[in-house]
Amino acid sequence: MVQATFTISAEDFNDEIFEKIKTYLKGQQAFVTISIQKEPSASPKKETREEYFERLDKSIAELEHGEKMVSFTVEEFEEFVKK
Repeated sequence: MVQATFTISAEDFNDEIFEKIKTYLKGQQAFVTISIQKEPSASPKKETREEYFERLDKSIAELEHGEKMVSFTVEEFEEFVKK
C-alpha cells in the first residue's frame, strides 16, 4: 500500500502540484484522500490526553458511519479544480 501526505498551502496548490501528484500515482492502485483545513485564527485549545482520545474516537466513529465525508473520483476532482 502506498501512502503519502502532502501539506500544501492554498496559494501553492495549483495545476503543477496536481500533475506531480498524478505522476506519482501513475500505475499504482491507490486512493486519493484530500483534506482541507482552515488555518486556525487563534491558538488551539490545550487538551488533555483523555480529551484528545475522545476526539479521536469520535472522528473514527464518524468515518466508520460515513458521516462528515465527501468522496469523489480523480476525474470529478479535476473538473472541480478547473472551476
